[in-house]
Amino acid sequence: MFCLGQTILLLLAVSAISAEPRRRRLKEDLICEAQGKLNSEVKELRREVMLLQEEQQTLNEEMKLLREEIRRSQDYIHATFPEDCSDAKRRGIQRTGPVMVAPPGLDPKMVRCERDDWTVILRRENCGFRENFNRTWEEYARGFGDVNLEYWIGNEVLHSLTKSRPYQFMVEMEDHEGVRTWGRWNHFKVHSREDHYRLEIRDKEEGNATDAMSYHNDRTFTTYDNMLNNTLNCAMEYGGGWWFHRCFRAFPTGVGLHPGTYHEHAFHWDFYEKTHLALKSLLIMIRPGPDVC
Repeated sequence: MFCLGQTILLLLAVSAISAEPRRRRLKEDLICEAQGKLNSEVKELRREVMLLQEEQQTLNEEMKLLREEIRRSQDYIHATFPEDCSDAKRRGIQRTGPVMVAPPGLDPKMVRCERDDWTVILRRENCGFRENFNRTWEEYARGFGDVNLEYWIGNEVLHSLTKSRPYQFMVEMEDHEGVRTWGRWNHFKVHSREDHYRLEIRDKEEGNATDAMSYHNDRTFTTYDNMLNNTLNCAMEYGGGWWFHRCFRAFPTGVGLHPGTYHEHAFHWDFYEKTHLALKSLLIMIRPGPDVC
C-alpha cells in the first residue's frame, strides 16, 4: 500500500514536470497573440494618424485658398468704395452728406462729405441732440456718433488717410450770434496708434480764424483713460479727447452749451474776446493736399 502511494506521488510529479513546458508555451502563445493584436492596433492608429495628417494638409490648403479669397474680396471692396470724399468726387460722386468709403487697410465706413471733396472728421451742430464726446481712447480710435448729427470720424481713419500723403485741414464755425469764421491749413497728418496718434499741423494759409491749431502741433492724442505724460490731466479736467497741450487753444470736443454761455468746458475756438464762448456749430474737414488733388 505504501509503495502504491509513492508511485502515485511520483506519477503526479512527473505529470507536473511535463505540464510546465505546455503552460510556458501557452503563456508564450498568449503573449504573442496579445502582441500581435497590439501591433495591429498600432498599425491602425498609424494609418489613422496618416489620414488625419492628410486631412490637416487639405484643410491648410483650403484655409490658404480661403484667405486668398478674402484678400481678393477685400481688394474688391476697396476698389469698389472710394478712400475718402476727394476720391468719391473723382469717381463722379459729388454730394454733401453721407458717403461710404474704405480708407486704406480698414473696413468700409460711413463718413460725411462737404463741399464735394472735403471729408468731415468732426461735426458739432446745434441740432437739439448733443453727442457725448467724453469718450474712451478706444472709442476715439474707432470713431463714434451720427454723421448727420454730431460725430468723430476715428483716429484710425485719420492715420490711414494721412500716413502716406499730406492733407489739408479746414475748420468752419459759427457762434450763436451768427458770426462765422473759418481757417485752412496746408499740412495735416496723424501718426500711428503706437505713436499715440501724434498730430502734425502747420502752414495756415487762409481764413479769419486764429491759428489756434499750431499750439497743438506735435502733441499726442489723449483721453481721460489714456493721458500718457500729460501732467496737467487735461482730458480728466475738461472731458473730451484731443491733442491737449496745457491744455488747449482750440477745444472742439468740449461740451455743447446754450447760447451766450461762457465756460471753459464748452467746445470753442480761441478767437473771440471771451475765448470760452460756446459755439453754435463747428465743422472740421480734410482733403488731400494740392500736390495730389
